[in-house]
Amino acid sequence: MKTLYNHLLRIVLFILLFHSAAWAQVEMQGSQFIFDKTYINPAFSGSSGLVDASTSLQLKEVSQNPGKSYNICAAANFYLTKAKSGLGVNVNSLVFGSDHFTTAYINYAYHLQVSENINLSSGLSFGLQQYQIDLSNLATVNTSDPLANKNIYSSKMNARYGLAVYYQNNYYLGLSFDNILSFYTNKQDLENQIPPMFRKISMYLTGGGVIPINEVNKLEPSFLIMKTFSGMTTYDLNALATLTEGVDAGFGFRYLNELKTTTGNISNSQSSFRPMIRFRLNSNNGTQLFKVGYAYNFSVGREAAVNTGSHDISLLFNLVK
Repeated sequence: MKTLYNHLLRIVLFILLFHSAAWAQVEMQGSQFIFDKTYINPAFSGSSGLVDASTSLQLKEVSQNPGKSYNICAAANFYLTKAKSGLGVNVNSLVFGSDHFTTAYINYAYHLQVSENINLSSGLSFGLQQYQIDLSNLATVNTSDPLANKNIYSSKMNARYGLAVYYQNNYYLGLSFDNILSFYTNKQDLENQIPPMFRKISMYLTGGGVIPINEVNKLEPSFLIMKTFSGMTTYDLNALATLTEGVDAGFGFRYLNELKTTTGNISNSQSSFRPMIRFRLNSNNGTQLFKVGYAYNFSVGREAAVNTGSHDISLLFNLVK
């Protein structure tokens, strides 16, 4: 219990140390995909043990709208040994000012052992996406403006498909596609003016692994490339290294680039860094009970004046290994 108390105290001090006001939109990917890959690829359902769960909170402070910028995620996965299958659920709720996006998925994955060192997984998920933009308090110059006093709401069914390959249970590579049932790609009417990442097909390529250094120390590199067709492209690189038997720390870098406009100008680009720390708690027999992860995202470059930081807190539970 004393060890757990010390770990929690370190987390609180770490958060207070980096606490600052922020001016940026919350990203649905955040850093939670580093700790639980089922948020971006259903093929990873059931790959972490018989029963595992995770939850994540990404928080920003927006001066014009305090307390109204956050992202909450939750996931649970089960592995069915006899069926060689994984089942899981994902829920994601993102709020940024007057915008509110919610997604919920049910995941299924089939795991196939190809050889002694190679395993393949194929996953499919179905879910619901909801979008709401409250413009009731919007002040418009023209009273006949179609956006005046309007509450834009839209919902649709969605599906995702993913593939994953594991090598020696230490290294992985995954490819997945989101919004494959999207009917919003070519619509330009008012009700469908939602961000491209929610109405266009997106591709996620992720990979990484665990590189043992000795009996205690290890290195965990990972990457994510997210491509929204006719939209933005994101490159995300991360690495965690063992500091002590129960503490890992690392660094991440993310570069986001919007598609060029017809005039050849880039509408938006942003680079951000992410220092990370993770605490692992094991039982007396060495079984890993849960992990607590914290990341602080801050922007750099020409966008740093308006994007300065966000907090990502993740909890992961291995209920039955």
